[in-house]
Formats: sequence, structure tokens, C-alpha cells
Amino acid sequence: AAWRDRDPLADPRVQVRTNDARSALLLSDKRYDAIVSQPSHPWGAGASHLYTREFFTLVRDRLVPDGVFVQWIGLAFVDEDLLRSLLATLRGVFPNVRVYRPSLTGVLFLASAAPLDVEANAAAAIAAAPEDFAAVGIVCAEDLAAALALDDAGTRALAEGAELSTDDRNVLATRSPKALRTPLGAVGADKLFAPHDPLIPLPPELDASYLVRRLASIDQLERATQVAASLVDPAQRLAAQASLALRAGRASEAGRLAGEASSADPTRLDAREIALAASVPHAERAAEVGAVGSGAQALLQARRAAELAEPDWSAVQALDAPLAAIDPRSALATEATRLRARSRLASGDLAQAREGMRILDELLPRMRTRADLRLRVQLADAAGATSGALSTWMELATSGAADSRAAAVSRGIALANSPRATSLSEPEREAWLRDFAAVKSIVAGKRGRM
Repeated sequence: AAWRDRDPLADPRVQVRTNDARSALLLSDKRYDAIVSQPSHPWGAGASHLYTREFFTLVRDRLVPDGVFVQWIGLAFVDEDLLRSLLATLRGVFPNVRVYRPSLTGVLFLASAAPLDVEANAAAAIAAAPEDFAAVGIVCAEDLAAALALDDAGTRALAEGAELSTDDRNVLATRSPKALRTPLGAVGADKLFAPHDPLIPLPPELDASYLVRRLASIDQLERATQVAASLVDPAQRLAAQASLALRAGRASEAGRLAGEASSADPTRLDAREIALAASVPHAERAAEVGAVGSGAQALLQARRAAELAEPDWSAVQALDAPLAAIDPRSALATEATRLRARSRLASGDLAQAREGMRILDELLPRMRTRADLRLRVQLADAAGATSGALSTWMELATSGAADSRAAAVSRGIALANSPRATSLSEPEREAWLRDFAAVKSIVAGKRGRM
């Protein structure tokens, strides 16, 4: 708990009960709005019985009529047959089932007796608890849609003909260990889900330009490319493809495609924003910037102040309010957020650095890059938040190319051993060093095989 920003167990609404999950439900007649099941290795005797028809029936009977059940499974623990079996078993109990994929390594099954209309309810739900949702990278309906791997029609198609898992014929208990040899994994899931993609055709209420960037940000680039290519309207398709090029750092391509989108439909605001974000000269003309809005004007002024030989960060801070007001779905929002965070870092003030961390942390769950993570390290260092800097070095150490990961491991170890790490207790320091040493051995092994 001491290592967390917030201790979840300190919430007065939380009650902790140590018990077998099925027994806890079986011995109670209480009904719940939501039940979440996240057992670990599904072949274990206790865990495997949390994936059967009998358990799902028990869960359904302990939910209120419109309650929801969420079930997690790691893609390293199942093959195609086992995943389809889980879908069929759930659909045999709950008439409405969806699959969400918030990360490449696992999926969440969302099941309910009542129809599930998540996108229609998203705006109201986010508005009721914006900070909680933002902390996990959800600021709009598109963020949820990007994680949706299968809708109800997709789960129905994949479940058809699959074997059910029951207490007396528990396929997870008997087959999951074998699936470890040939797991479905991220690539297998991509291929399995692609023919049933709920984003093709794209629902008209979703912002295509932002959505494809969001898909790319969670390493679903091929899916993002297919969604963009599937758009029927030429201007919308060009703007979405420009948005993808912008995310990939191909500024000239993004500018060219955005220009073509604007020519096809001069009213497209997203195309103008992409052109400005890509630093296309014509997009920076006063008339063009004025057409995009006050946020664009503020961004252009802040960009110019930051690009001076001696950057004028006070001028950037003076523009903070209009920069903060830019719609998070806009192609301009990521640069605006980075400029706001960098202006806090440049102040040299500890409290400002902490504020910069907060600002950047609004972006990182949705649109992170390695450069953003390195900026967060600088902010955490300036704020005296050693644990925050170490956790960010760990993120850098666990993704990307082997050489970049190795460098991040070295920087993390150096910081943990540094005299600056005064806020760390000795047990914390030792724990960090153990973790970095473990990652170091993994990176070294992978680099040796390259």
C-alpha cells in the first residue's frame, strides 16, 4: 500500500474477504451490480472451476437483472479452441457477451442478461467520474471502442459449435496446460478476431481520426490501418490515414494526406488540425489557424515560444488555459499536453514539476511514446519523486528495442543507487534493484539471440 498513489483497501466501501470465490457466492443470496473474476492460471484446481457453466450460472443468479459479469483470461493460457469454448460457455448462460482487449496479452469477457450498449452510455459514465476513467486512459467513447475486440454478433459467430466447459468436463483444467505449448497469443488473437471486427464498418458516431490513432497507440497498427481503409467517405478515409501517419511520426505524409482530405471536403476540421500538428506551412497561415479555433492559435503561439533559441516557457504557461481546453480527441491535444508539461519542468520548481507529472499522466495512458516517458522521468526527478522516476524507467525497460531497454535498465539501476534516492527505504531500494536485475537478464538474453 505504501508504494501506491492510492491504497484501494483504504476506501471505506471495500470489504476484503478471504474465501473460495464459488463458496462465497454459494453461501450468500446477496445480489450485485457487477461481479469480476480474475483468477490466475486457469488449470489450477480452484481457478479452473471459475470458468465453467455451473459457475457462470451461479454468478448470473447473484446479479441484479441488469448486472454485469467481467471475466479475464490471459492469451498465453488458451489456444483458439479453448477461447471459443469459453465464449460458448458464457453465451450459454448470458444472452449478451462482448470481448474487450485493453492490452495485447489478455482479454475481458463482458456478459449480461440485459443488452449491453456501452458506447451509448459512455459519455454519461465518464462525465460522472472523469478522473477515475482518465487514470486508465478513457476520456471518450472512442477509448472504449478501441478496446472492443468482439461485439455480441462476433462472440456469437466464434462461439458457434464450440464445446462447453462444465464441472464434470472442465476443458480449462485438462487442456490449458497443453495450450501453453501453442498458445493463442497476441498474433493469434489478431487473426481470430479480425473477420468479426465491430469497428468495420465504423459506427458513424465515432471519431475516425482519433480512433485509429488510439488503436495504433495500443499496438494495434494493422487493425487501425484496416479500419481507416474501410471508411467509405473519401475525405474521412484520407483524414484517418493522415492521422495514422501523424502517430507514426511521418509528418510530411500526414500533411499531404490531410491536404487531400481538406480538398475533398473543406469542412473537415480534423484534417486542418492534422495539418497543423504536422507543421505543414500552409496550415500555419492566420486564416487556416483561425478556422481551426482558439486552441490552435494558442498551440501555434506556444510552439513558437518553445522553439526559440532561448525558449520562452513563461509565454507557454500564459497560454495554459486554452491549451488545456483543446479536445483530447484533437490531433493538437498531444502536443499541447507535452508543451504544458515541459513548461512546468523548465520552471525549476518542485511543485510545478509535480503539476507537470499530473498533466503528462493525463496523456500517457492513451498516447504514450518513449519520448513522453523520458519526459516523465525528468519531471519525477525534478519533483523529487524517486519511485515515480523508477517506475517510468521500468516501463521503458520492458518495451521497445533491446538496446533501448538495456539503457533504461542501466539508468534505473543507477538512480536506485544514487544519493538522490533519499525517499526510498532500504527494502524499497532492494526491491527495485531486484526487479531491474531480473529485466536486465531478460534483455541480455534477447539481445544475445538477435
